[in-house]
Amino acid sequence: MTPEQLEERLTTLLSDLLGKYTEGSYDRGPAVTVGEPPKTYRCTSGLEVRVEAATEMNAEHLHQLTVLGEDIPVRVIAHDRESVSKAATAVRRITGALPTSDSPRFIPANETHEILAQYTLRVRSK
Repeated sequence: MTPEQLEERLTTLLSDLLGKYTEGSYDRGPAVTVGEPPKTYRCTSGLEVRVEAATEMNAEHLHQLTVLGEDIPVRVIAHDRESVSKAATAVRRITGALPTSDSPRFIPANETHEILAQYTLRVRSK
């Protein structure tokens, strides 16, 4: 699975939870993107999902050999307090529908450093 294919799967899987990207007064669609969204896009409420464009290598040690797998990092970002529980629901859906390589990690919001509450996880691409 490529990052672009994962973006499509997540758009469908999380359609009822996602926020919208806007540009000025224009709606630019569901807040799911590969890489960083364009600088003029804003997601101010709901969930935003960012799929990294580059895969990460993951060594799996099997009996007498090592297999190199590839994972796609994903961030599920809550843009308001009400969306933190939606982010947890989104992560449960992702891990239930797609193979992941490790446990999701929660990063709490930090207003001083302008960090939004979010989960990170890695989806297997192969």
